[in-house]
Amino acid sequence: LNTIPIWGILNLLFTLIFIPITIYIFKNFKRKLDLIEISFLSILISIVVLPFLAFILNLFMPFNNFLVIIVISIPFLTSCFLLITKKIIIKKEMFTFSKSSIIILFIVFAAFFLRMQSLSSFYSEADPYFYEIGTREIIREGFSEQKTFPLTLYLTSIWYNLIQGENYNNLN
Repeated sequence: LNTIPIWGILNLLFTLIFIPITIYIFKNFKRKLDLIEISFLSILISIVVLPFLAFILNLFMPFNNFLVIIVISIPFLTSCFLLITKKIIIKKEMFTFSKSSIIILFIVFAAFFLRMQSLSSFYSEADPYFYEIGTREIIREGFSEQKTFPLTLYLTSIWYNLIQGENYNNLN
């Protein structure tokens, strides 16, 4: 329970890292996106790209702190490059919110709040024990032998490694 704010801070950090990338990807849309829409798209992109990078790099090197630093540095340096070279420009109209994005924001917060009010202590929809074993294997062994698409395992491994370090101890 004491790590919940840290998970939120990491999620916010990953979202902020991907905002310039998201702006660059969607800059040629006919309809300009506001900050709420860009933030949601950044969350989705970060949830897919970070574990995918970790999975690809883990094919060539063991999972450790160095791999996690590389995985986070790639989008961070890409965002810095986009901002420094002025390939993207953060405009004033980005901070005007449409009614639809405010409604979507309300729905997301309501869904999150209702999900956290669950009677269960497990917040994973499928099998939290399964994901915990996979995370432990990736952190201890450097890979997981579970026959599944590993993006969830790598995402939780990146978060665990940033919070707890390389030594796996589920008693913390």
